[in-house]
Amino acid sequence: MKVITNKVACRIAHTRIICDMLPDVFTKQDYEALRNMQAEALAKYHLQVGPFPAFANDPHILKRWTQAMKREEAAFAFDGLRKDGFLIVVYTETITKEVDWWGCLEDENGKLINGSYGRHKRTIEIEYPHYRLSENIEDFFAKNVDRIPNV
Repeated sequence: MKVITNKVACRIAHTRIICDMLPDVFTKQDYEALRNMQAEALAKYHLQVGPFPAFANDPHILKRWTQAMKREEAAFAFDGLRKDGFLIVVYTETITKEVDWWGCLEDENGKLINGSYGRHKRTIEIEYPHYRLSENIEDFFAKNVDRIPNV
């Protein structure tokens, strides 16, 4: 039987907090923004209660601690939840965008055009999948977090 450590239990609880804050349909950017805010709040808290509370106001130290909190204590990463089947794609939005591109142009045969190196405009399509939480994530939370006291 696997034992859930306090660190894993805290990460599961922090993931549950973020999942409760998300709308019904969300993007990866929505989830990661909430996760980043949570990690920054955790980093600030740990720095303020530590031996050097003035470090909580230093942006460089706060940034490093925020990255550490994302790895160690904050909610699980979006990609991990998606791989484990806790996220379901609802629909995909396609956005057409014009961007600057540096390079050489090619003719219709695929050969480079001499003297064409420079900045060019290119139209690209970007797909943004929108997700929702699956039903089995609540079972996962109930199985792991609700049975652990003081979490």
